[in-house]
Amino acid sequence: MEVDYSNSQLLDMAIAGDRDAQFTLAYRYEEGIGFDESLAKAYAWAYVANPYSKNMFLKRISKKLKSSEELNSARVFAVKLNEILN
Repeated sequence: MEVDYSNSQLLDMAIAGDRDAQFTLAYRYEEGIGFDESLAKAYAWAYVANPYSKNMFLKRISKKLKSSEELNSARVFAVKLNEILN
């Protein structure tokens, strides 16, 4: 049985280090589910969940960002979020 957590519950879980919650937040930000769509936030949470190059989710979001400036901005945000949480 799968539990449908609220966004605030997911944020709490993600901040506590739950990788599934981090990926779920990334997806919800990417698709605008319960949040305003934000590819930068989607990228950041996907990065926090798995900062390695094999992360297919990061690659997919990277392709959706419209410019190299947006991608660089998302990367900076992701690194800062990762530093805060780890």
